[in-house]
Amino acid sequence: MAMKPNLLGGMGVAVTGVVQSIHRHWYRTPNSCMGGWTEKLPYLGCLVHDSGDVEEIAEHVICRVICGKASAPCSDATGRQAKCGSLIYVALARVGDMTCSVPPGGSENHSLIAQPIPVRRQLPAFTGPASRCLSQSISHVPAYTFTDIHTSILPYIMPAPPLRIAILECDTPLPAVVARHGAYDRIFTSLLRAAADGLAQPGLSAASGLEFTAWDVVHEQSYPAPEDIDAVLISGSKYNSFDDDPWILRLVDFTKKLLAQRRVRILGVCFGHQILGRALGAAVGRSDGGWEVSVTTMDLTKRGQEIFGTTSLALHQMHRDALGAYPEGVEALASTDKCPTHAMYAAGRFLSVQGHPEFTEDITREILEVRHAQGIFDEELYRDGAARVDREQDGVVVAQAFLKFLLEE
Repeated sequence: MAMKPNLLGGMGVAVTGVVQSIHRHWYRTPNSCMGGWTEKLPYLGCLVHDSGDVEEIAEHVICRVICGKASAPCSDATGRQAKCGSLIYVALARVGDMTCSVPPGGSENHSLIAQPIPVRRQLPAFTGPASRCLSQSISHVPAYTFTDIHTSILPYIMPAPPLRIAILECDTPLPAVVARHGAYDRIFTSLLRAAADGLAQPGLSAASGLEFTAWDVVHEQSYPAPEDIDAVLISGSKYNSFDDDPWILRLVDFTKKLLAQRRVRILGVCFGHQILGRALGAAVGRSDGGWEVSVTTMDLTKRGQEIFGTTSLALHQMHRDALGAYPEGVEALASTDKCPTHAMYAAGRFLSVQGHPEFTEDITREILEVRHAQGIFDEELYRDGAARVDREQDGVVVAQAFLKFLLEE
């Protein structure tokens, strides 16, 4: 295995002891944080050289890049949330001056820099406690060491990628709503961009920090590839979430597959909230409380107050189906007298609400009038909903909670 000279610009004999200490930290601290991942990482063999010094220096590059918390994940590594995986790729790209001996799927003299894509895709996703554990830098390393390394890898660091959200459209809005506001993908896109503007969070630009795709899961039954997205948002629908229509069963199955992994996160709204509950094993059916419509104030649990950042929450409602009970293992966030299962959360996995943060007064009023004209809503229900339709509601607050959930480690 060959490598170009002066990989790090030359560290010199004076820091040999430091390098050896880093070598020990590399195999103890990160390995402990990530449950032995250093033995599982593809291409790790590329960093091993007959010379112990070279081996230690190469591993020192990775350790400092991770522990130094380089700011920008690279390109499409393993998703925006997989910061540790992304940073490892940055280090591997720099050490890619070396050639490997027959890496997985490669051949002799395969260069990491020449073909970085396979490396990115094979990196495991490290999130949550592992990231926080690795945020501790090694204080006794000379400052210039990290500066030199950071400068050397700059050509390989890409801007932070956008948060890739796939909107699973489970219905088409009423014609008048489509004419004024567009389909659900456009409605949710507008809401989430407004939420991003309000958050004013570094690295999350409403213009460039969010990337949306729309998927018709009803008629086309089209779905995104999980490796191409960071989150899915399952929309509301006029259909029954407990029916066994082929497209609904496929949606439940897709949701189960997402729940079985730990990278792509799930947002659920109304029907989507119920589909998520069904995928988790909860019973879904007609609510004992009957229809719940228009702007309604919910009671928040202590955890709900933390997630949404408020003591109470008002949202547009439009449902008579509900989860019979929360699935096992979730955190309950909200309830009303008519529906005790209004919102649920699992850290790093999903956040869903029974209400409609995307609805406006105009959208809810149109639905009330059409369903009243069709005889779905009687006069009493219609008048009650119409009397509350213009009340203040917290759709943007919920959307901001969605975004913060997607960004949390």
